[in-house]
Amino acid sequence: MDWVTPPNETAWTGAGRALTELGALDASARITPKGRALLRYPAPPRVAAVLEAARRIGSGVYERASAMAAVFETSGERRPDAAADLLALATELMAGSREEVSWEAGEVYRQFKRLYKDEGTDKDAPADALARAWLYAFTDRLAAREGEGNFYRLADGRGALLGIAKDAPQLILALDVRERAGGGQARQVSVNLFLPFEAAAVVRAYPGECVWTPVSEFDARKQRVTKEERLMFRGLALERREVMARKEDKKAAAELWAEKFASGELAHPGLDDKGRQYLVRVALARRLYPDMGYPEMSADDWRLIYGEVCAGKNSLKDIERVNLQPHIEGYLGAALTGFLERALPAAKKLPSGKTARFTYSEANPPELAARLGDFIKMTGTLSLCEGRLAVTFDILAPNYRTVQKTKDLSSFWSNAYPTVKKELKRRYPKHPWP
Repeated sequence: MDWVTPPNETAWTGAGRALTELGALDASARITPKGRALLRYPAPPRVAAVLEAARRIGSGVYERASAMAAVFETSGERRPDAAADLLALATELMAGSREEVSWEAGEVYRQFKRLYKDEGTDKDAPADALARAWLYAFTDRLAAREGEGNFYRLADGRGALLGIAKDAPQLILALDVRERAGGGQARQVSVNLFLPFEAAAVVRAYPGECVWTPVSEFDARKQRVTKEERLMFRGLALERREVMARKEDKKAAAELWAEKFASGELAHPGLDDKGRQYLVRVALARRLYPDMGYPEMSADDWRLIYGEVCAGKNSLKDIERVNLQPHIEGYLGAALTGFLERALPAAKKLPSGKTARFTYSEANPPELAARLGDFIKMTGTLSLCEGRLAVTFDILAPNYRTVQKTKDLSSFWSNAYPTVKKELKRRYPKHPWP
């Protein structure tokens, strides 16, 4: 037909896909006999599919399905902060209770019951036949619990909380999912109406799609890589069981650790200030000597480095004990490491006999810091990388605070030192001042 206002294309496509999955439309989008059977129920297609499946089983199952469908259809009347078990509410409705279900649910329940026709259906259906009817109709609402609490992962990737105090089931059909704004505009997702489910029922319903899969992952609570097998169904872990790691699993664990460090998800304590300075020196060498072949130290480089660091280790504590710099040097190789020490040294011996460390920066000139007395007898300027980097001298007082920075020590001794000496001698009278 011609629409006055065409429906949203995404919604239209999704509705057609849902009807096809229910068997109400064929591959050519034509209505099927099952689709015509669903039209007799005054309910949305999914609920109608549950009722039709229950009708084919028998009167007792159909009556329970009618109660469940009535509660589901009127679930919008329920408080948003009270999670409820659909089957438990349906049982109350069938018993005539009005404590947890609305008057409207009772009316819808009676309306559904009047539509039942016994057509000699099979009374020997499996015990979980009704549950599986709900699963077939609402497969995309299946949600699996993560961890030991009441947090669930839905099939569409969202996380949601089930507001029950204890005994949260491993699997549920999240039949009424509600979102509301939380603090700081955060969205809070909760399940208001659910149907507990068993993994075995999912396996019986979709035997070809449920597969046990080995998975190695980082356990934040245990601070180690654990290996487990998961019963996977369309991206959801229906069941989990931990297995003992084998020798060949250590490689997979090392790769997992390496990826977490390389991506920045975990920070390795072995990369201290000295290590970070080493990386700055590598970056400078790469920029100043582009033909030498220094790596850019991208995520791919780090994956290889961390792969060596993490090899054979399964505990975070064991990995954190490793000093990263030798592994970085090993990755560069002897030739590049040796050239780096010559062109961009980490330290320099001063006339006083003490050693001062360079501080490198990719944006600013390198600095050589030492106390004033250690620079005595040192004059002129200093440069690195064959004159490409002029060094700044960071002249420190006895308390290691900067007195002055200069690129020319001869100029400092001639012009600034007399004034600096006068000031420092007053503050440190016992210190020898040449």
